[in-house]
Amino acid sequence: METTLFLAKGMSIVLLAFSLGYFLNPKHYNGLMKEYGKSKSTVFLHGYFEIVLGFLLVMNHNIWVKDWYVLVTIIAWGVLLEGLLMVLFPEGMMGYTKYWMKRIKHMNFWLLLCLVGGGVLGYYGFGFGV
Repeated sequence: METTLFLAKGMSIVLLAFSLGYFLNPKHYNGLMKEYGKSKSTVFLHGYFEIVLGFLLVMNHNIWVKDWYVLVTIIAWGVLLEGLLMVLFPEGMMGYTKYWMKRIKHMNFWLLLCLVGGGVLGYYGFGFGV
């Protein structure tokens, strides 16, 4: 339980910061995404970092229960999978970034989902839901 709360707190801060940052300053984030989509080395390094982070998360939190704890596990596996895709298929992931940049409404949906997910994880992680 301690590990779950610790990871939920950290994940909530990251998700909330990223999604709120985008909604408060979309021009800045769109510029970052355009630059990100041009560099194979950035995608590769990002993927390597996510593999390491995802592996550590999965090894410390692989709990499949019918409770909010499973959100942490799903995010952990998602980080690991995304990292593997970035390292194995960097050009494909760069194309994926460009695809989302052209579909701002879809990207807004996913960022809204990140905002809600960060709020839920923060609610439980910081002890408001216990």
